[in-house]
Amino acid sequence: MLAAAGLIQNFVEVWDVPGHKRIATLQPKEGHLVAFSPRGDLLATDAGKQIRLWRTGTMDLVGQLTVPGSVQVLQFSPDGSRLASLGFPDEAIVWEVDQWAVVRRICGVRLVNAFSGALDFSPDSQALVSGDAYGRLQAVDVASGNTSLDIPEAHSGAIHAVAWSPTGSVIASGGFSDGAIRLWDAASGKLLGTLEGHTSWMRKLIFSADGLRLYSASADQTIRIWEVGQRRCLATLRGSSHEIYGLALSPDGATLASAGKDGVVAFWSAVPRPKEEQPRLIPLGRFSRPAFAPDGRVLALPRAGTVSLFDLTTSKEIEQLPALGTDISMVVYSPDGTLLVSGGRSGKIRVWSCAERRLLRELEDPRAPIYRVAFRADGRRLLSVDAQGKTVWWDTRTWQAVRAFAMSVKPSWLESHCSVAVAPSGRLLAVGTMTGAVRWLNAETGELLATTTGSHLWPVVGVAFSGDGTPAASVCGYGTVALWDSSSFKLIAAFRGHMLGAQGVASSPDGRRLATSGGSGSDAVKLWDSSTHREMVTLAGRGSIFNFVAFSPDGRWLAACSWEGNLHLWHAPSWDQIEAAENGPEAADDGSSETSSRR
Repeated sequence: MLAAAGLIQNFVEVWDVPGHKRIATLQPKEGHLVAFSPRGDLLATDAGKQIRLWRTGTMDLVGQLTVPGSVQVLQFSPDGSRLASLGFPDEAIVWEVDQWAVVRRICGVRLVNAFSGALDFSPDSQALVSGDAYGRLQAVDVASGNTSLDIPEAHSGAIHAVAWSPTGSVIASGGFSDGAIRLWDAASGKLLGTLEGHTSWMRKLIFSADGLRLYSASADQTIRIWEVGQRRCLATLRGSSHEIYGLALSPDGATLASAGKDGVVAFWSAVPRPKEEQPRLIPLGRFSRPAFAPDGRVLALPRAGTVSLFDLTTSKEIEQLPALGTDISMVVYSPDGTLLVSGGRSGKIRVWSCAERRLLRELEDPRAPIYRVAFRADGRRLLSVDAQGKTVWWDTRTWQAVRAFAMSVKPSWLESHCSVAVAPSGRLLAVGTMTGAVRWLNAETGELLATTTGSHLWPVVGVAFSGDGTPAASVCGYGTVALWDSSSFKLIAAFRGHMLGAQGVASSPDGRRLATSGGSGSDAVKLWDSSTHREMVTLAGRGSIFNFVAFSPDGRWLAACSWEGNLHLWHAPSWDQIEAAENGPEAADDGSSETSSRR
């Protein structure tokens, strides 16, 4: 069973985890704390100035304890013989469970808000450690009331989480001032070391049953698994779209449950993966835009101005195409894979026949560099956009320009981010602007159809259509991702998750996933569910400002390019590999903790 309680909209619910069914709603409108007894017979909840006790077999209310103020922490001792509470104004209370008699009151544990303050028992259930809103860490013997440990300034700000290791030798604490976790000698109070990695305040710390690992949940939207002895992070579990407020470890030590600010409870593997799959890195160049072949086996790369072909299976370069020129910054395949088209700073567009292995045509417009080329879904038209905003449609049979118009977009904007996308039908253009607006144009005439504003506070740096043309997505440097109905030009949804802004966007071929690239290596790419708009996976990379992201046509590969010019490639696991990962860590042969730990 899993108990969950609401923070703002107070409630207490109990769930059957294997069956994914709600067993009971104990307190529909009150209660924000839950604690199961290790004995498995009791559940403690809060209700104003009361603590309620429930029999887990029947979910009957079997007792109530009165406290002087609202409760902020509930904690059973490891043997289940004691229950401790921490509440306003500044008091921790310890009860003996059998008689429900108060055995100790510890005053002076100062609180400020619902998040400040933390409690945990020693492994022998004889002592209680507390952290308060002013950074004080202290341990008190429950029987005598003597203080065995007192560190007035363990943290510079409020302590939000404490955990006493099962070995009894280490106390871990985390606070509001930074994301560092501090490890203390439980006997002497000496600082043993810190665990660095979280970028925001700590909410929950839990030791594994053997004390070898420590689990931490943070407001930075991640859970980390630490090896305590070596002081190193074994895995980072990403995928939460909001601050993590709660964390629980199953009794068998196999599963973590997290509770988020958005009301989502998620389940994760508590066992770190034996290895983390790193993306393949290929030196490319700034603002270069590679292209996947339609069969998903080859990647065309404009490197050092020259196009080369890269075999995705063997990770080797298989051919160079000097005939496409030495000034290339982007390439695109025709939908049927028979043509490869390049564009670059010279303003020339070159067409290569993949079947005949020769240059078919060179289309020249020497006025300005080419910053966008794209095929229509039927392959019969090619779109080009240059740095002056000139847009041309080319007939792919005669290679004659059949339509042209001027698009009023600043050249520097196109050069930096190329925030222009064409719908698969070839009838609509979406253009991001410096003002945060998205402009929708008739792709054949250049006529302005609509301008949508209000969703982006910063310049729009990326736009993309889904495979069927609806919806369309846009992103900005503030981090907002917006989904649009490209028929009515109305906003469907807006959400954000990248900490340093979103830089690029792409839709999966089946339209079920959305990929956004970010401004830092820790969140190089995020994958979103297109229907629920929830974040599914965060992929870490190397570098910063990932201004290009793309799926392969078969959806099995994901590419992103950083400001430093490194192309990152991730390979999606097959269904067999996913099944192996779900059956146990020993069965899986690849995948990272970030992508395969979340169930």
